[in-house]
Amino acid sequence: MEVATERVINETEFVGVFCYPLGGLTGAKVGGINYKNVRATVNHKYCPSLKSIVPDSKVPKEARSAFEFPLVGLDSRNLKVAMFVALEAFSTVPGVLEVTAPKSEGCWGTKKYICMI
Repeated sequence: MEVATERVINETEFVGVFCYPLGGLTGAKVGGINYKNVRATVNHKYCPSLKSIVPDSKVPKEARSAFEFPLVGLDSRNLKVAMFVALEAFSTVPGVLEVTAPKSEGCWGTKKYICMI
């Protein structure tokens, strides 16, 4: 994650990386249910500790952890560049099994671009 954060910060413009403590702060998750316009909850499909319990788990059997890498940008062009840079960086990290972009299914309100890897 450090490699991707560093590359996005150094190689892109108008994009923030919200991965505490590497690029910023994110605290939506369960606490997000207190805001009417932005409802965010824990995504059980990507929770490693629930992978053997929930029938719709998306976590590979051999995975021991999962993390979000949320990007916030000025516009779609900047986000696309940052996404490419981050994906390229993650592809060089030993042990990364999968990179995905789960749908937020509307729980982020009116926000247009949500990028998660």
